[in-house]
Amino acid sequence: MDLKQIQYFVALYEEQSVTRAAQRLNIVQPALSMQIAKLERDVGRQLFRRSARGMTPTPAGDEMHATFAPIVSAFTTARAKVVRSGGQLSGHVQVGVVASLGHSVLPNTLIQFMAEHPRVTLSFTEGLTESISESVANGQLDLAFINRPTRPSGLAIEHVIQEEVLLVSSHNTPMDIADRICLDEVKDRSFIMPTKSHGLRQLIARALSKSNLSIIPVLEIDSFSAIATLVNEGPYLTFFPEDIVRNLKCRASIDLRTHHLIEPAMHREIVCATNPRRPLSPAAEKLSTALISAICKAHASTQANTDAKPANTN
Repeated sequence: MDLKQIQYFVALYEEQSVTRAAQRLNIVQPALSMQIAKLERDVGRQLFRRSARGMTPTPAGDEMHATFAPIVSAFTTARAKVVRSGGQLSGHVQVGVVASLGHSVLPNTLIQFMAEHPRVTLSFTEGLTESISESVANGQLDLAFINRPTRPSGLAIEHVIQEEVLLVSSHNTPMDIADRICLDEVKDRSFIMPTKSHGLRQLIARALSKSNLSIIPVLEIDSFSAIATLVNEGPYLTFFPEDIVRNLKCRASIDLRTHHLIEPAMHREIVCATNPRRPLSPAAEKLSTALISAICKAHASTQANTDAKPANTN
């Protein structure tokens, strides 16, 4: 029995799936199965029951996990301390982000981070909250910045920001909509929204349901830039978090008109999600701190600009 076998066992015990455990360990499934079979021969006991639903630990497996999980955790912590004490950070960090963050704070933050830590390589994946959460849970991603999950995920969740979701229209098409408005007043207008699987669309749907309102969009599309272009050029409305509006203006030169919703008011919460069973490496911790700081600073800047902006009078 060696440390590698123990690490493989702990991963399989915690994931209860050969596929997920292999992904977490970054190895092929046959290698994991071979090591677990060898471990069972070495200890002379069956550690897992195999079924169509996955790998279920036996009482012997439960006993072994209770004994060896602290050892693996201590080893991971000790290795991180050695790496940290060696001076320059190194390693590979995999991060997931919802699309609305992908083009906002990332470029400047990553340029600075890579300049300060040239031995760290990074991989970023954009996607929807649900799929990114699954990737963090199964070990494909180290951390993720997502909308707060609406269902229990088993992930460690850290609040980052909460931002207002605004009704958005075009400066180019007069629509006679006040700066502050109840959604019931415009529910029959033409709306463009993300598809139903999108986190923002789900947030909108929950708010509409609580207010007994219904809006059927004339077009569904997940690209924020495409939605912004269509709204900017035509007589359409949409809903955007305030930071997306700022980012579109700064990086895409699309200046949209915004309206605060009185009823129902909408807000979305961005969180940092990690797997509590997989401690972050020093490089991942450093990157997480840098990204959280950048997101918070960008949001504070948006808030300051919003407070200083004169109200629409139409």
